[in-house]
Amino acid sequence: MGCDAIVNAGTFDERRCDRDVVYCLVGLSFCWLHWEKMEGYFKQLIRDKIENAARATHEHLIKSHSIYYVQRKDGLIKIGYSKNVKLRIQTLSKDHGELKLLCTHEGYRLQEERAHSMFAKFNACGEWFYPNRRLLKHIYKVKNGYIPQFRQYF
Repeated sequence: MGCDAIVNAGTFDERRCDRDVVYCLVGLSFCWLHWEKMEGYFKQLIRDKIENAARATHEHLIKSHSIYYVQRKDGLIKIGYSKNVKLRIQTLSKDHGELKLLCTHEGYRLQEERAHSMFAKFNACGEWFYPNRRLLKHIYKVKNGYIPQFRQYF
């Protein structure tokens, strides 16, 4: 029994590889060379699926009710709430110049208010906060998949 991979596909010389089989997958047999190619293909396919899922999740968070963290050029960080983060950032940019979206997470106005309370001693003005270790650590955690449960702080 030989490798089931087709070599010279689409040409007059199309044929099965027939090298010694090393791996079987879903009823197909592969030699070492073609197994490595298939493995690479599947790894890339999985990476692409994960990246697309992450992108879709991020887009969902930006489009749904979200708590967002943006930073302006002077370093101040705004903690805000919006149903449409992209539109909100565009609107804020008109008054505050270029803004950098640091992260978002799903949430509603109550979570935004609790975040404001949690970082109140770092408040600069309104919803703008001075960057500090505690706030930056919180943002780092949110960027890496942590969804805050604000009730634990009260």
